[in-house]
Amino acid sequence: MTQNYKHYMVPGILVALMTIIGTLLSAQNIAREKELGTLEQLNVTPITRGQFIIAKLLPFWVLGLVELSLGLIVGVLVFGCRCGAASCCSTASRASTSPSRSASASGVSTLVETQQQAMFVTFSSSTFTC
Repeated sequence: MTQNYKHYMVPGILVALMTIIGTLLSAQNIAREKELGTLEQLNVTPITRGQFIIAKLLPFWVLGLVELSLGLIVGVLVFGCRCGAASCCSTASRASTSPSRSASASGVSTLVETQQQAMFVTFSSSTFTC
């Protein structure tokens, strides 16, 4: 493998985008519900907590997978990244098969009170997991 920057930048950008879409936006979404006070209103509805978390996380996870797929297509077709052991396809498959990033948003959102705290906790925890 050559020391071509494209083979390192494309996977790095894809993982950063997955972190932003999958974790940061979903954590901020739940933190916003908490800030506005609508979370207490949702507690009296007939949905369970699991259904609420899935409803809040699933759209961002699907959006992140669509974004990842488009990024892989662009990476392979435009930048010529090969699908191999140390390429963008293997890195992206690791990112897409790891729902822990998306599930960590629910953990982050239970710990924080504001959207700003959610942003700081998400980025500080994502630097330790990369």
